[in-house]
Amino acid sequence: MIISNEGQYEPKLLEKLPFFLLALMVLIGVFAPRFFAFGPEVVALIALFLWRFSYKSWPRVDLKLMGFMLALCGITAISSFWAVDADGALDRAWKNALIFFPMVILASMAKQWPHQASLVFVKYLPFLCVISGFICVIDLYLNGAFYYLTRDVPADNFFNRSLINRGVNVFLLMSAFSLFTMFVTQYWCAARRMRARKYLCGILVCMVLAVMYQTHSQTGQAGVMIVVFVGSFFPVARKSFFSILGAILVLGIFLAPWIAQMMFEYLADGVHADPSTLIGQAYMADRMEIWDYIARKALENPLYGFGVEAARAIDHFDTAMLYTSTDHILHPHNFILQLWIELGVIGAFMASVFCLYILYAIWRIEDLNVRRFALAIYLAIFFMACTSYGIWQGWWLGLMGYAGVMMNILQAQPKIKYEPRVE
Repeated sequence: MIISNEGQYEPKLLEKLPFFLLALMVLIGVFAPRFFAFGPEVVALIALFLWRFSYKSWPRVDLKLMGFMLALCGITAISSFWAVDADGALDRAWKNALIFFPMVILASMAKQWPHQASLVFVKYLPFLCVISGFICVIDLYLNGAFYYLTRDVPADNFFNRSLINRGVNVFLLMSAFSLFTMFVTQYWCAARRMRARKYLCGILVCMVLAVMYQTHSQTGQAGVMIVVFVGSFFPVARKSFFSILGAILVLGIFLAPWIAQMMFEYLADGVHADPSTLIGQAYMADRMEIWDYIARKALENPLYGFGVEAARAIDHFDTAMLYTSTDHILHPHNFILQLWIELGVIGAFMASVFCLYILYAIWRIEDLNVRRFALAIYLAIFFMACTSYGIWQGWWLGLMGYAGVMMNILQAQPKIKYEPRVE
């Protein structure tokens, strides 16, 4: 039996505005993913002003998270003293600060804002995800029709689907949030919305499958599989499971340079020889070669690395270029190895602390369904960060922060409760 106890508090329009803007970012982010580099931060400033105006006070900030971000920005700036590119390290420090601090404030406010105000986000998110999915399907199946319509570039007879990989990954990630939201929140589980929920879920699932079938983003495909697998099978009620998972993550972070070299030595040939598999299509042999030479370079100075933005600044790496066509790279496509080459053991330690902090925060979520979903999203993002994007890419940092804000909004919403069945 579903028990519903929706609150009677009616928030003002200004209280709802930040959450409507946050929901709108799902749509904007699909055809302009770089918007996440500054969009959530702008919303954070608007929300902070409206909080002060509405409640005549300032929100409480997560001091632990803010302290970690201060430390990260600080070590980024300090690395300029030994960095290969000192100016690049300093530039990255202040750019990161412009992303980190507003995101921490926004995530903190999402926990404290009345859930009646953040309900507007829950209401509109599924509809905006459907529109976003429609855009992705049009581009993937109609030769980039929407892509060329919204960009000042000449249309090509052959559309390179990898051009929209970022937008596709935004859609897939946001769809997971939408589907879960419609299954656990009291708003969407109300009897009068059952039919709408059924149709929306069906449409979203069909769109996700259609996008996964045609996309060139194997990272996105694998991310969806991780969300489904972890959300279905992982024993999130057991503390011992979280302890073991945390130990595995920390061990993997500290052993990453040696793991990368072993993967290249023993796996790259086999992956390259069979391009028909999902791993083969994902250019994994190419990635393994990059990870190998990045790892070997990182171990030349394992204590504190070569400074932030080192991979971009180093002109030539020691590589035979067996699977990749260049001996330099903008970023290693792996956030752990990027921190190793930039900050050495210091970077590995900071990554471990942050990963354990997030894992502990997930363990503390009381609702097991939300805990399960939070862990699934966390591991999917962790995998994507280990295989695709540079850790300092502004849009990627913004998207990860946005996912954290969404999770806090979801935690604040009243969820369905089931009374035990009397046999």
